[in-house]
Amino acid sequence: MNYSKIGANIRELRRSQKITQEKLAEKANLSVRYISNIEKSDKHISLETLIKLASALNVTADRILRGNQENDLCGLESELNELMGDCTIHERNIIIDTAKALKKIIRENSDVRL
Repeated sequence: MNYSKIGANIRELRRSQKITQEKLAEKANLSVRYISNIEKSDKHISLETLIKLASALNVTADRILRGNQENDLCGLESELNELMGDCTIHERNIIIDTAKALKKIIRENSDVRL
């Protein structure tokens, strides 16, 4: 389990919603110190705490766990949907064209590893 990634996901979600650690702690019925420790991956999160935080952030638990499974295609799809959600058609086309070009370069240079 990549607790560092989980903490980063919680911090990212909290910040994107413009919620302070204090407000998140209040909503999840946890201490501010505990929230801080989770975000810094100083503490490992329990399943119960994961559910509390997901509810407080109005997301699913799998959104918080995103990035913990190597072949998580659903997680990647939802991450792309989030990324593209506020883009204009023009911005989406640029992102898609860039991704296609990058994919071609990666495949042409098999020694390039991400």
